[in-house]
Amino acid sequence: MDMTFGLIVSALHWAALFSLLLCRRPALSSRLVLVYTLSLVFLCIPIAGLAPVFYLRGVFGEFSLTSTLVLVGLALCRGMGKELLPRSEMIWLAGLIGLTALWFYPMSLGAGMIDPYQWGFQPKLVALAVVATGVLAWLKGHNLIVAVLSLGLLGFQFGLLESNNLWDYLLDPFAAITALVYLSSNLRALRRAAAGKPEHRKHQDIADDGRVIQIKGHALNRKQPAVAGENDPSSEQHGYGYSDPGLLGATSAAKKAK
Repeated sequence: MDMTFGLIVSALHWAALFSLLLCRRPALSSRLVLVYTLSLVFLCIPIAGLAPVFYLRGVFGEFSLTSTLVLVGLALCRGMGKELLPRSEMIWLAGLIGLTALWFYPMSLGAGMIDPYQWGFQPKLVALAVVATGVLAWLKGHNLIVAVLSLGLLGFQFGLLESNNLWDYLLDPFAAITALVYLSSNLRALRRAAAGKPEHRKHQDIADDGRVIQIKGHALNRKQPAVAGENDPSSEQHGYGYSDPGLLGATSAAKKAK
């Protein structure tokens, strides 16, 4: 059996997925490239006349060039321990894929009066939108988006996959689900980081209203009544003291705010 470009893309995709799943523990990251190579070889070796990747493609179909490029890039980053794909770029790309998928798939499945999937067979409008998005991404410095969109257009132009629909080069359900999960996990991480980050607020001067003053950034409560004592000289002199018992020794320096 001859390996077509579509089968090669599927083999690259599945090998990356297998290696990421098998080496998901950080201690195994150094072996990921080896696992990826072995998986790729296994998927392409004919068994009873057909390579295993042929059966996988028969069940799951072809993957877009977008999902394959990103998945292989993630596998290489994990295996080599380098940030070939910056996190900010991944978030922007995932956002673009996720928003497109949330509009594209419901409309293509009959949620609206139009079927955008049919546009991909005569893709002038889709190609124009892809070029405009790529130019905007290039102006904003999002090179990963530019690379993915360019690869999709070039792949369609040369007919690298079996499909003759431009959408199949740019988007697939696996890419959509992965992008949405990636965005969701990053949003949860940002919320957890924001919730756990201590807030450092600079205290403003508080006028003496008879109840609260501020000394060197600490709010003090006035003690009523102010009773002089041997262990509390500030009460006799100023009538103020810390309400927090852990801040001992500072009451003697307390003075009224002017």
